Amino acid sequence: MKLRNILSSTSFWQLNKTLVLELGIDTALFLTDLSSRQDYWEIKGKLDKDGFFFINRDEIKEETTLSHSKQNKATKTLVELNILDVKKVGIPSKNHYKINVSKLNKYILNLVNNG
Repeated sequence: MKLRNILSSTSFWQLNKTLVLELGIDTALFLTDLSSRQDYWEIKGKLDKDGFFFINRDEIKEETTLSHSKQNKATKTLVELNILDVKKVGIPSKNHYKINVSKLNKYILNLVNNG
């Protein structure tokens, strides 16, 4: 593997400290990972007509080390905060995700202004 691949920006996550302190590191990592994936699929023009993308739980686990139960907990938290939309598609159903960027921005601004 070439050094530039090891050190490239895609090898790292940047976690928002405010989100880590408020949501916990697992949820912040999950959100950050989904965010980078949403950006990637948006650039590729591969989001569905409603802006959703698919990633399976095993891929997330492989990339982040977050177990399925930690992913479920993070998903529940983010859905309750209206930061993440999830829809089930197909049989067996698969989660498709969409980060509500405007609600995420408002949430972070609220934390910063009231913290």
